[in-house]
This record gives sequence, structure tokens and C-alpha cells, in this order.
Amino acid sequence: RELMFTFEDLTKLDPGSIQTLMRQIDKDTLGRALKGAPEPVRTFFFSNMSSRASKNLQDEMAAIGPIRLKDVDEAQMK
Repeated sequence: RELMFTFEDLTKLDPGSIQTLMRQIDKDTLGRALKGAPEPVRTFFFSNMSSRASKNLQDEMAAIGPIRLKDVDEAQMK
């Protein structure tokens, strides 16, 4: 695990890199990935989005309800 790149490691990216990444990823996939992420990781992603985009994504995450851990892991791997 020490040598693996994890979803939480994305918080080490600079703001420009994370914003480029977020433009390339499907919002549904990002929502599922963040659904199972720790609060500091969620905060990092939301802080690198516009307030409107952040609010929309949070609303979408709330709307999908509980999801399986397997689905979260698959989204984070993408």
C-alpha cells in the first residue's frame, strides 16, 4: 500500500492540476468517488471547484443516496 497511488494522494496535486483533472472526469464518477472519500478529501475537491459546481455536485451526491463500497472503489480507481 505504501507504494500504491491512492485516491487520497490526489490532494497533493496543485490547484491547476486538480482542476485539469476535474475537467476530464465524468461528474457522476467524481460524485461516486467522493461519496466514500474522507471529509478532508471532499473539502479539497470542492474548494477547487466554483461554488455553483460544488453545490451541484453535492446535490447530486445527496440524490444518489447510499452506494456500495465496491462502486466507490471502482469510481476512485477511474
